[in-house]
Amino acid sequence: MALLLTEADVARLLPMALAIEAVEITLFESQGVAMEDIAVAARVAARARAEGVGQELPL
Repeated sequence: MALLLTEADVARLLPMALAIEAVEITLFESQGVAMEDIAVAARVAARARAEGVGQELPL
């Protein structure tokens, strides 16, 4: 099951995130798992097409 983080979620959580002191911040370095990257890219592209936004670029 995929978890979708909406714009409303970000708006609600952002003030809390900004209030965290620097000593409490954890740095996560994503090395990128190719299958996850491809899955996310496919969903983003499908949603962009469905909403009629974005621009396709020739490869």
